[in-house]
Amino acid sequence: MKSLLWKSLAVSGLALAAFVTSSALSDTAEASTVATTKNVSVTRLYTKTGELVKNRGLGPNTPWAVGKAIYRDDITYYQVATNEYLKSTDTAQLTGDAIPDYKVSYQMNLKNVNKYFTAYLNALHKANGTAPVTLTDDMMNYAQQRAGQQSGMNLDHTTATRETSENLFGASANYLSYVGVKSDKDAAYFLLKDWYDDNSNFTPIGQPGHFGHRAALIYSGPNVGLGITNTSSGFEAAFTADWDYSSLDGFHQVYNYTGSNPNTQFISKDSI
Repeated sequence: MKSLLWKSLAVSGLALAAFVTSSALSDTAEASTVATTKNVSVTRLYTKTGELVKNRGLGPNTPWAVGKAIYRDDITYYQVATNEYLKSTDTAQLTGDAIPDYKVSYQMNLKNVNKYFTAYLNALHKANGTAPVTLTDDMMNYAQQRAGQQSGMNLDHTTATRETSENLFGASANYLSYVGVKSDKDAAYFLLKDWYDDNSNFTPIGQPGHFGHRAALIYSGPNVGLGITNTSSGFEAAFTADWDYSSLDGFHQVYNYTGSNPNTQFISKDSI
């Protein structure tokens, strides 16, 4: 990354402005990409994991050489120091060449994925007239255990240790990036849609069970959980839920459907 000239301002009181760093590009640096802050008193900085840098900030209308970009939680961050990043939403303009060594970096937060997945699942239930579900620690823990048991993409329901409804998913280690997942919300919607579509179901279309994953989603509950592992050997996910015995007739109707598309309703990504 191109060198930067840092100039510290005098500190007075406890105001945040006391931590502002006024910066300009070095006279000798020929930065290929420059991010300029907006005309606000303080522009906050973040670490590569998205944590707020509490003792430093950037001054108004100051240009910064960009080392690389990372993408997390639907926002691009520009690197302006070793572990200090400027949000693209806090940038007035980006000038110069394309950012060198641009990387899309998505680090999954499983709790957030569960939160979004449950919200989408409840929207799906509402669209199909089934009762809402609740995310529980117990189900999340069990789902994580089940995901771990699928290492190597086993996708084996017989190894379950509890009587629950479950959907399993397995793919290569880089699959999430390949399908365009860049945030926890993306991951939640991708899994929901993949299971709902049932295009990857081992049971061929036209046979009972082909839409089993869709049935398990729509008729799940009242308690649910999602587990995900993402290792060098592969990406596995498991969705677990209580059996809703009051709606088993509806479950069996979708599960045993042998046509091309059951009479169910899906939801859009902006439904939550």
